[in-house]
Amino acid sequence: MRQPLIREEKGKLIPTETGVTFFRALPESATLPDMTALWSAQQSDIEQGSKTVDEFVNALIDDLRQHVNTVSVGEIKGEAKPNSGQVERLATPCPHCGKDIVIRPKLFACTECDFKIWGAVAEKKLTTKQVETLIQKGKTAEIKGFISKKTGKPFSAILILQDKTTGKVGFEFNRTAPCRKKY
Repeated sequence: MRQPLIREEKGKLIPTETGVTFFRALPESATLPDMTALWSAQQSDIEQGSKTVDEFVNALIDDLRQHVNTVSVGEIKGEAKPNSGQVERLATPCPHCGKDIVIRPKLFACTECDFKIWGAVAEKKLTTKQVETLIQKGKTAEIKGFISKKTGKPFSAILILQDKTTGKVGFEFNRTAPCRKKY
């Protein structure tokens, strides 16, 4: 059973007794103000382009995971979970620069360049597999459930990758489907 380390009270985060005990059990290096100075220096490296945000975050997560794994307070034991806190990535690299594409709640974005694909197109949430196919093949199979901005009606279409630099997508309509209009 997990014990909460913090609780919310009137919009403020308050440490629980377990949280305070956990904090006190951490190695001193994980609680010193020097860590803030180190992180500030690394942020300067990011601004200068010698380090990426993902490199900083992943190194920070790895470091904190090592600290947490050493903590043992009574029945409290920090456990590492595989990839917990790591940014999820597509298996397919960016078609523009070849770097990783991270999966965010609202978009799929390259870690290096300006390539991005929005997670929802015409009110249809795209799956990771659909985005992978779009990047690899330049288009998807027909997808149902898009909603027209003009009419508000649902429609089906094939998504095409119009620009491999920016990730701009467009629609291709399957013209072999029978017409549904009645005359």
